[in-house]
Amino acid sequence: MKPSAFFLPLLVAALVYAAALASGDDLAAEFLVWKRKLVAADDAAAPTIEELARFHNAKERVQKLQLEQPKATFSVNTPFALLTPDEFAEYVGQNDVQHHRALLEKHVGPDRFRNTTTAEFAKRKLANMANAVTTDWSAKGCVNSPKGQGQCGASWAFSTIAALESGYCAQTGTLLALSAQDVISCGTNGQGACSGGASARTYDWITHINGGSICTDATFPYTSGNGQVPACSTSDPYFDCNKPDLGAYFYEAQHFADHTKLEAIVLEHPVSALATTGVSTFQYYTGGLIMGNEDACPSMKLDSAILIIGYGVLDGVAYWKIRNQWSTYWGEQGYAYVERGYQGASYGACGIETLAYYPVFARGSNAAFNLRCSAQRERVEILGATL
Repeated sequence: MKPSAFFLPLLVAALVYAAALASGDDLAAEFLVWKRKLVAADDAAAPTIEELARFHNAKERVQKLQLEQPKATFSVNTPFALLTPDEFAEYVGQNDVQHHRALLEKHVGPDRFRNTTTAEFAKRKLANMANAVTTDWSAKGCVNSPKGQGQCGASWAFSTIAALESGYCAQTGTLLALSAQDVISCGTNGQGACSGGASARTYDWITHINGGSICTDATFPYTSGNGQVPACSTSDPYFDCNKPDLGAYFYEAQHFADHTKLEAIVLEHPVSALATTGVSTFQYYTGGLIMGNEDACPSMKLDSAILIIGYGVLDGVAYWKIRNQWSTYWGEQGYAYVERGYQGASYGACGIETLAYYPVFARGSNAAFNLRCSAQRERVEILGATL
């Protein structure tokens, strides 16, 4: 055997090993840059093998997603990049919206999600719908900046309160900042605090138990980002809770077999809705349009609540614009665009057209502060069914 033939396999192995080391060094350097950028870390310590493995796997998933969803953009520059798919699904699953939705359907029946409304309001919606092509309530100044729920499974609270804020703004032109923490800490009608809840039960608690309003965010700010739920401060007589007078309103909850009916409502105001978001499509999303895909984002595995704030058309594709509660570091400054009217599922892409919850305000509602933590007021017109 010639020496060259004997040493050739060893040489090839050495070159492969050297390439692996170089690749590992490149990956480690890339990881440190990513870490400093995303979490503002000054720690220059070498990443662990597990961190590098997670980072490598995340980059591979991003490449796959980009091929599957060419109209959207994906990146490891998201707050959830190092989570495995199962860990991310578990994180989103804390919201437990399916459990609370099942309890609600058992109590009132699946066909009773729609509460009483008025013919006058319905006519107004249809009339305004006639010439609508696009609408964006954030551009109209009726959507507060996306919040970050942190380790608390309270998407239901943020989404419900956001719909209340935006609905009031659509009616009056005044955008309030209301307290999700008030609902999380004080809501007593079967809600799970950081372990999930339901928009319909939240509206029921606000209207029937809490006097038709809640504290402002300034007087009862969000502190459950660490997964802990502080005691209900409103039971303290010395707690200064500003509760805006929201006027007379009631709430609706609807199933939508026809997405155009949901469009007519979103034209009037944003709505709290359910969606499947505990999937890689949302985990690594940084912008663009998410197209419907039942394999990647099944419509029947709803796991969180979001806020639908508008709709339009991008590159010939109809979309919903949604606000999430994963902070402004996710998506497009906390927002995302999802295909509207997707025909591959009964209730739209990622189930976004399944259910919507929202308040309906009487004309002439106006804000008045310093009501503190009063009992239910006679002025609150409660027409929604008691849940």
